[in-house]
Amino acid sequence: MTGMDPVVSAYNGDSVSIQEPGLSATTPPGVDTDALANSVCGERGARARFASGRMVSDATVEYLYLCI
Repeated sequence: MTGMDPVVSAYNGDSVSIQEPGLSATTPPGVDTDALANSVCGERGARARFASGRMVSDATVEYLYLCI
């Protein structure tokens, strides 16, 4: 990944939001983003399931994952 590694922007035990560089919320999350989501959800014995994406700035996408 170029520029910035994915970072957790919110987590409540049932879902996790992760931000990464991007120009479109319709672009699928990167492999590193999926891995981070699974790591966070895995702390409570759950797996991450991608739910949606949204633009949070001109070049940053935030992906929402459900911990199931």
